[in-house]
Amino acid sequence: MKFTQLPVATAILCALFPQISFAEQTADVEAKLEKIEIVGIRQNRISEGATGLALEIDETPQSISVISAEQLKNYSAFNINDALRLAPGINVEEWETNRTNYTSRGFEIKNTQIDGVGLPNDWGIVTGAMEAYGYEKIEVIRGANGLLTGVGNASGTLNYVRKRPKNENGGEIGVSVGSWDFKRLQADYSLLLTESGSW
Repeated sequence: MKFTQLPVATAILCALFPQISFAEQTADVEAKLEKIEIVGIRQNRISEGATGLALEIDETPQSISVISAEQLKNYSAFNINDALRLAPGINVEEWETNRTNYTSRGFEIKNTQIDGVGLPNDWGIVTGAMEAYGYEKIEVIRGANGLLTGVGNASGTLNYVRKRPKNENGGEIGVSVGSWDFKRLQADYSLLLTESGSW
């Protein structure tokens, strides 16, 4: 009986054929993959100045007003004094030089925060005409805020929320002039540190 190698070779090819086919299919699938880019924008942050919790303003169990960056721009509120005049129930008293006193509910506001972090302010607010351009919004929390500021104050708390970087390169430049020798130059630019825009 004569032995031929043809059946053996055929069996080996049949055993290898699915793997070769699978490798070719994998190569085709890898070649067909497309780049997926997810683009999104940062939503407006909720107010955490009253409770420190991620609650919407209408869910916060306290009287709170927010002066947004859009309001600051629309009303030309260049400094903190002008901005707080937009909040209902806040009385802004400017004294000699640049001293300022804020009152609410008949009491002086002595509690101030920047990004929710309390600042020591034993002598009241004497910030004067502090620039408002660097803030994204200003939160006015009325009444005692004992949850975050200890005993609290019957008048309220001011929380200045600073601007945050954006997820794209860009910025703005503005110039303002007015009466009484008023001059103002402002600039804001956001630069991506990584290609993906993550920070």
